[in-house]
Amino acid sequence: MTKRILASVVLSALLAACSATARSATAETPPPEMGSIGEAVAARSDVQIEGLRCEIRLTPTRNGLRIEAIGRSDGAAAGDYELVVTKTGPSGDSDVVQGGPFELAAGREASLSATEFAVARGDRYRARLVLRAGSDELCRDERRS
Repeated sequence: MTKRILASVVLSALLAACSATARSATAETPPPEMGSIGEAVAARSDVQIEGLRCEIRLTPTRNGLRIEAIGRSDGAAAGDYELVVTKTGPSGDSDVVQGGPFELAAGREASLSATEFAVARGDRYRARLVLRAGSDELCRDERRS
């Protein structure tokens, strides 16, 4: 158990050095008849949301490692997210894919999804978070051991 926690802490520290890349451009104001920001984003695949950021947050736990998909935005934002986590190693293999719609309130941070798995010495993992509006990628973060 102690080795597992130490491995999680070391992996978390190494991955904390990775930085998220985010792409943002000028957001367009939806026409009044569009209704919510979610409807506006769904109707226009070329919409970019200014100040949108995403992050994969890693937290060592008693049983291993918690991976959480975080979104935040300066303005209201909506679209779809996908969190893909792949782990291989002595403790076993695991593939997790979580996704769905998201809505972010202006100036707020939100947890979009989370998963937890055991980590043993020699385990390797990769986590990728992507936020999209239609077919356009708005934000991406990736962490790997």
